[in-house]
Amino acid sequence: EVARLIAHLRVAAKTFRLPGLDSKIKQWGWRQISRHPALACAMIDEGMKLDDIYDLALQTLQLKPRAAMLPGVGAVGTGVLALSKPGLLFVLRTLEDSTSHILLLQVMERWAEFSSVEDQGNSPIREKRVREAFARKCALRFIKRDRGNPNKTALERAIQNSKLFQEREELAASISLLDEGIQFSQKSANQKYIESTSQGNEAANKPARPATAIGLVRSNIPSIRQSISQ
Repeated sequence: EVARLIAHLRVAAKTFRLPGLDSKIKQWGWRQISRHPALACAMIDEGMKLDDIYDLALQTLQLKPRAAMLPGVGAVGTGVLALSKPGLLFVLRTLEDSTSHILLLQVMERWAEFSSVEDQGNSPIREKRVREAFARKCALRFIKRDRGNPNKTALERAIQNSKLFQEREELAASISLLDEGIQFSQKSANQKYIESTSQGNEAANKPARPATAIGLVRSNIPSIRQSISQ
């Protein structure tokens, strides 16, 4: 909460041109965020809402991703648990090309298991399922196995043991989607659908349902059906 308050004070100092307050905020940042990296996530998340992300918090996230997102017992700051959904997406996009994907998977698992930033008093079980679905979608988007990483085997093992995929029957299909690095708004179902319709009249009259992952947008099936009939 203190980190979020500092983010608001930082904006106020800029808006009302208060150099004294701005100087104290910078001193606080260098002293506290450098000492307690887990405070960076809260400042980034609040800064996104205010359109003013603290550069020191972002730099700390990039240089010390594990300490910033997965603090140990007794650490000051909640790390990834301070992130809302937009904040989690921002962090994953920032780190996807510079940080171990095993670490990113662990970050998503902890966020799905314990985060309560956006809980609105609804059923805890329902809220947890919503978080797990969102984290699973993030994994399908950001975790890639074919990056020439020497830890590819370890990453595959981490994916298979991940809580995000243990209860899904289509784990193998999900792993293949991870290889593709699929986008949230993209799904290569068109080609699969056309191939299924070419196998016979029955498939053409009753098209197979595309094997989409949670949250991925299905293709425009009516338009495909029309093009095939022509």
